Amino acid sequence: MIVKHWGKEYDIEPEIVEKKFGDGKQKIYIQPLNTRPDYYIVFIDSSINLEDNDQTTDYLDEVLEHIEDLFGKGINFPELNLDCGYSWGNLD
Repeated sequence: MIVKHWGKEYDIEPEIVEKKFGDGKQKIYIQPLNTRPDYYIVFIDSSINLEDNDQTTDYLDEVLEHIEDLFGKGINFPELNLDCGYSWGNLD
């Protein structure tokens, strides 16, 4: 998939997290800022309101722990690097 980031084009392949969290009916992305434009695709519970930052960050703690268990912690994607934070949002 070709994406643009800071005016440049990148050929990336998002990492799909196989585990479903909760009912798994809501598809989101999680994008660590240090490894942009790469991101993870995660299926979370449909009851999570992504507009509520406190609820979402608390909920995503478990998801991020799982991603770290799967890929490790490091600077090369898909290793998880949260040193500068991360963003998230819906994927339709």
